[in-house]
Amino acid sequence: MRRRKADLHARVNGDLTLRFTGRGLTSFGGLELFRRFLHGLKFSARLRHHLRRCDPSGDFSSVTRIRLLLAMMVVGARRLGHVRHLIGDPVIQRFCGLAAWPSDRTVSRWLSRGTAPVRAALQALNAELVALAVRPLQLGRLTIDVDGTVVRTGLQVERL
Repeated sequence: MRRRKADLHARVNGDLTLRFTGRGLTSFGGLELFRRFLHGLKFSARLRHHLRRCDPSGDFSSVTRIRLLLAMMVVGARRLGHVRHLIGDPVIQRFCGLAAWPSDRTVSRWLSRGTAPVRAALQALNAELVALAVRPLQLGRLTIDVDGTVVRTGLQVERL
């Protein structure tokens, strides 16, 4: 079903009140903290800037789709089909800025249009965000430990 673009996005009016209880903070509460963190980084504007020339367009913007994928990772939704289970959740709706949801098929089609220029733009955004975090530390040396463990795939690490 086609919808008007104006009907897809929702407005976020302010920060939610957070309380830490004896039960701890749920992943959905962590999603609100993550939303505030991304807002402070101006993540959406940076993402739009990097994707301005190669954005695989559609009804939903790439920013909202990437935010949806990030939300899915934070709350433990590991498959595109899990989008259906998240529909209507107010915290995820708020994180993504969506009033209407893309289907799992819509997200899948969008991911399939992730061409080399799109991947390069996302890598450039990642490099920019890492530089924002690392530069203020003024480190003389930075060691990145890359672990070759294969987790939950049943595959084995191949030797080069």
